[in-house]
Amino acid sequence: MTDLTAVAQTLQSDPPGFSDSIDVSPSPSASATPDPAAVDALHAWGQNVLDASATIVRYYDKAATIVADPDIATAFTTMSTDTPLVAGKIGQAAIDAASDSDFMTAVFGVMFDPTTAAASSDLDAATTVVGQYVTTTCGVDVFGTGAQAATDAKSDASTLGMEIATYYVDWKLGDPAPVVTVTDGNYFLNDNFIGFAADGAAITAQYANGPTDWCVEVTINGDSTTSATYSAQIGLAQGTCPSGSA
Repeated sequence: MTDLTAVAQTLQSDPPGFSDSIDVSPSPSASATPDPAAVDALHAWGQNVLDASATIVRYYDKAATIVADPDIATAFTTMSTDTPLVAGKIGQAAIDAASDSDFMTAVFGVMFDPTTAAASSDLDAATTVVGQYVTTTCGVDVFGTGAQAATDAKSDASTLGMEIATYYVDWKLGDPAPVVTVTDGNYFLNDNFIGFAADGAAITAQYANGPTDWCVEVTINGDSTTSATYSAQIGLAQGTCPSGSA
């Protein structure tokens, strides 16, 4: 597990989407006479890309021999095979270029090459599979989705809590208790629309016993680690509704 965790942490700190970070837009400093210093920097950058590609491929090869799931092993192998076809070609184009214009022309040729395009597509798919696997297995959130989900849950819980608190301002004994529901990505309070729900959001707990005793809980994609609540007793909080009042 230690080796696989290292792979996961490497994916998190230096993901394999090399082509995603490459700016192929025309440089404002592009001219008929290439700047030797700029060309040298471009060559050095290309070598760095090749070195990084070779390093990450070794991680993928190692991971493919560690994991027990054959589908995950296949995904690692795909990443090992396709990374040089994408990042390697771009890095080599930078090394071979005599100017930034030459490099941009070469990059467009690489990215529109059918073999590279297919490799890039396969690489994206394999990266998603591996990212989900290492997030689950190693507890390393490769794509940052866990943190974002927790933030979304807090945001939604805060919105719902404010709506419930507002509802209770004019509430009188005998009036209906506030009940929050979510349907098709929309939040409703007693069937009145009150806002849009985050992707995957669900109301996983709620109670409303009066103006000083109520709570609503939001969870994203059924993951209890993302749960956030807003209650009359505590306000906004991470976790579940206070017990003993529902």
